[in-house]
This record gives sequence, C-alpha cells and structure tokens, in this order.
Amino acid sequence: MNKNVGLFLTHPLWEKQFFTVLELAEQHVKDGDNVTIYSCKKNMKLCEMILADAILGNKSYKQVRKTMCTTCKNCRKKGYDLIGVQFNKKSLICNKFYDTNKLIANSYFESHDKFQTLQVGNYDMGWAIISSLIHITRDPFINLIKYKKEIQQLCDTSVAVYYSALYHIDKDKLDIAYLQNGRLSYTKAIYRACEAKEIDFYTIESGSSLNKYGVFYKMSLHNIAKTTDLIFDYWNSNKNKEEKERIGHSFYIDRYNGGSEAVRSFVADQERNLLPKEWNDEDYNVVIFTSSEDEFVSISPEWNNPLYKTQIEGIKQIAEEFYHRNDNCKLYIRVHPNSEEMIDSYKQLLYQIAGSNVVVIPANSKISTYLLMDKADKVVTFGSTMGIEATYWGKPSILLSKSEYYYFECCHKPQNHKEAMEMIFDKTLQPITNINILKFGYFFKSFGVPYKYYKGIDFEKGLFKGISLSDYSLNWHNWRWWKKKLKKLLKIVQI
Repeated sequence: MNKNVGLFLTHPLWEKQFFTVLELAEQHVKDGDNVTIYSCKKNMKLCEMILADAILGNKSYKQVRKTMCTTCKNCRKKGYDLIGVQFNKKSLICNKFYDTNKLIANSYFESHDKFQTLQVGNYDMGWAIISSLIHITRDPFINLIKYKKEIQQLCDTSVAVYYSALYHIDKDKLDIAYLQNGRLSYTKAIYRACEAKEIDFYTIESGSSLNKYGVFYKMSLHNIAKTTDLIFDYWNSNKNKEEKERIGHSFYIDRYNGGSEAVRSFVADQERNLLPKEWNDEDYNVVIFTSSEDEFVSISPEWNNPLYKTQIEGIKQIAEEFYHRNDNCKLYIRVHPNSEEMIDSYKQLLYQIAGSNVVVIPANSKISTYLLMDKADKVVTFGSTMGIEATYWGKPSILLSKSEYYYFECCHKPQNHKEAMEMIFDKTLQPITNINILKFGYFFKSFGVPYKYYKGIDFEKGLFKGISLSDYSLNWHNWRWWKKKLKKLLKIVQI
C-alpha cells in the first residue's frame, strides 16, 4: 500500500544529510509512495546555519543571511534536479504559527537549569535551544543573557516549526516522517511533533562507514537506554557468532591504529611514541581522557551526571586529591583533541588544573592518546569512547558520567566522589570483561543502510549520482575547517 512520506529538510547545507534526504526521496517515490520535502522558504526568524556562520565568522546575522539564503536555495535546487522522480516541495514553516509565539520572561535567562524548564506541548524547547547554541558556539557554559535576542528568535522559529510539523502531519496525512538528528532546536521540535501525532518516524544519522546512513525508528541515537537496547538487538539479529565477534574486535583495533572512515580521526596528527616529559613508568599513573563537554550538555535529563555537575568540576575534585600526595601517584589529563575548537575560556579552565602531581596535556598536543592508554595503570573517563576502549585493551576503566555505553557494565561506576577516589587509588582494581564490549564495537563498526546513489569522499563530502554540491555547501562545519587551516597559515606567515 502506498504511503505518504514527509522528509523534513532543516539543514540543507549539511551536505551528507541533504544527500541522505535525496536518497530517501528517490527510493520512496520509486516504491510508489507520495513524497513531500519540507524546507525553509526564507521565512525562518533565525536559522541555525546562518547564526553559526555569523558567530564563527564574527559577522552580523543580517550580513550572512543575504548570501547564505541564496546559497541554500541554489544548493537545494541543484540537489532536487538530481532526483529522477517527481515529488512535492512545501514550506517547512507556516507563517500563521508565528502568531503563537510569546516573549520569554527574563527570569528564564538566569541559568541553564531554569531555561531548560521551557516547554511547549510535549516539545522540551529549553533543552533543545541550549543544545543548539552550545553546538554552535562550542561553549558548554554559554551566557544566555549575551545571546538573549538570538535565543528569543530561535525559540520563535522552533515553536513555529513545532506547530507547522503538527499541521503538516495532519493535513498531508503523513504515514512516515524523516528528520535529521532529533537533538537540536527545530529538529527536536519535529521529533516531538511526530511523537505527539503517533506516526512512524525515523531520525537520520551518519552510518558506520562513509557509504552508509543510519535511520532509527522512533528514537534518537542520543537516547542512552534505547540505543543500548538497539545495540543488543542488533547483535542478537546476527546468528553468525564468528562474523560479529570479528567485526566487534576490528572496531577497537582500527581505532587503535588510526581511526575509522566514518568519523574524523583525532589521533592522525599525534606522534605514536610520544609521552609527556614528566612520565615515569615507575610511578602509579592515572590518566583521565576528557570528553568534548559541549557535545553532551543539554541533550536531555537522561545525560545528567549523577556524580558531578560538570566534567570540569569532577576533574578539579579528582586533581585536588593528587596535589598534596607524597607517594608516586601521578595524574595525567589528556584533553580531547576535539576540544581544541572549543571556546578559549573553557580550555583555560582545564589547563589551569595542572599542579603538583597533575599534568594537563593540551588538546592540540602531539602526545599519543593510545600510548598513554597503553602505559596507564588506570583509565578514567567522563563518557569518552576511550573508557570502553581501555576495557577492551585490558585496562581498569572508571566511568564518571553518562555515556553511550553506560549500561554495558564494562566500566567501574562509582556512586559518589569518595568511592571514585577509592577506585582510582585501588591498585588491585581489575578490568571488567564481558561480551558487551564486542556488541558495542560490532554495532558502531557495521550499522547503517548502504547508499544507492551517494558515494562518500570523506566524513562531510561526497557525490550524489557523481555530482558534488561542494560549491554550495560552505556551511559552519566547513567554516571550522577553514578556520583551522587559516590558523596554520598565519603561523607559517609569522615564521
């Protein structure tokens, strides 16, 4: 039976996501379904992509909007022309729903906790808005008052998207909907609208390789409990024990040897045999591998840390226990390489933790992450994949925050700070070994649907039917790449 399928295209300049929408549109039309793509018609009060380029490029929103709207329109037109089938195109936002917007009271801007209580219907708007702003600015402690105007406009836009999605689902009698990610401001609005209308819907993510995409039924990969169940079911669905164990092992081995084609390698620029100058194998060496804190802040209450308010607060408390020790216990804090692009004030908070018996390794250091793991007596993480990787390689691993593998029972999970320190200084603590470690590796090494029309070139770019949209997709992800290149160029010029 033919179905009405809605594809909610919220970020066309995210090239791979756009190509995935095109892929799904063509497949559904060829299956006989009635397909509609909903996208912006220049009527967003505030667009995340424009805001990101304005902030990162230190430009005015108005200045960026004029050029980016044209870029986005041209990108969509070129992409739509590549689809060899007929489909419907409609505005994502119905302007009449801007009338439902209300001014947010000043009291909500006083703290993240207060703002996160903002709710519209079943849409947890406060969480989603902060998630978007942190994602854009890479500042997990972002000052809401500083961006009050932008936040109000983003709330207006997201509420309009929420009510518009409810309207589209009813008016177009949608049976199936697709949306990107489901975490950010207006993607979560669509996610909640689909839940409210109880229709079948899928979130779209990158797959386990360049040429796969992930589609997740009525869930987001950011839901820890549901993702855990998904991974276990995925493992059980393959009856070939030898194959899935081989693939599970390869996940850890490949990352150890340089990374994965599905994600950026954060160790490619490191020197494999390099350790900190303070390192002494005779010491009792504990290594904390940090996470990029902005990636996990304000996803949902499920991610709230049961031990520490923030990662930095936890690291500070642990470091305090090392400062005044007279034995050979040393703490090394390996700042995640992806944190290099975070706001400078956040990095300084981390770097200032260094002190007696405590060494902080900067995000851009060439010191080897995996050699640190090899040499460590104990590994501590706040959700980094290094936590489960350390367990795989036979290291006692302590997890001090929520993570994708929180329910896998593969790391020691203390109930409070006192217990955490007891585990850290317990030289008899053993690594945990169970099959769940391979289940995690098997899923993230193999999940996803193979593309039919898209061929990936790298993590962000590829070809759809042999055609690239790179000339149009100069988005904020690419801006960060150019910013990094510009820094290197300036260093060369100064030399």
